[in-house]
Amino acid sequence: IIKSKYYTWFEEFGKSDPVFATNTFLSTLKDLKRRGYNIDKIKKEDMKALFSMIEKNEIEKNSMRDALIMLIEGKDINKIRETLATIGEEELRIIIDDVVKNNPDKKESVLMGIVMAKVGNRVNGAVVTRILREIK
Repeated sequence: IIKSKYYTWFEEFGKSDPVFATNTFLSTLKDLKRRGYNIDKIKKEDMKALFSMIEKNEIEKNSMRDALIMLIEGKDINKIRETLATIGEEELRIIIDDVVKNNPDKKESVLMGIVMAKVGNRVNGAVVTRILREIK
């Protein structure tokens, strides 16, 4: 990261979760560029806002790639927050309960897949697993 052009960004707002920040700056952005996205469209203040949203649990870490793509496509940071907002535990319990009721004979791994397909990157998989085990 020290040799990266994003080092100053990392120093400013990536230290709360340095592993995630390093992965974002060195891996995720590189991958997006390789896929043809113009990562130069990502502004420092927008990246800082994304890291802040993740730190405050407003969006999940696994939403970062989607959020960056939305930024590149010109979406407003507030629209990104709204679109990728983390699903609260109460709402998640309702979704999981519904999936379990509609699929009573399915294994936990299948139920997990169904739930994750419904919620996308808006929830942490570990939370889904915990709630599934409590409900089932």
